[in-house]
Amino acid sequence: NMEELGGRVLVFSVDIADYTGMQEVLNQAGEQFGPLNGVIHSAGVTRGKSLPCPIGKITREDCQEQFQS
Repeated sequence: NMEELGGRVLVFSVDIADYTGMQEVLNQAGEQFGPLNGVIHSAGVTRGKSLPCPIGKITREDCQEQFQS
C-alpha cells in the first residue's frame, strides 16, 4: 500500500476521452501535489498520427483515437 509507505494517493474514476472530466482530475491533482512532471502510462492504439509524434506537436484531435480506444 503506497500510503502505508508514506506516499500520497488520489484515485479518480473518469473516462479519459472526457475532456472536462480529465481537466478536473488534473486540477485536483495539481492542487494536491503541484505541477505534473512525469509520464502517465495507459492503454491506447499503436497506429495513427499521435504515436510517433513529439508530445509538443500533438493536438487534441490527434489524441481522440488514443483516448477512445
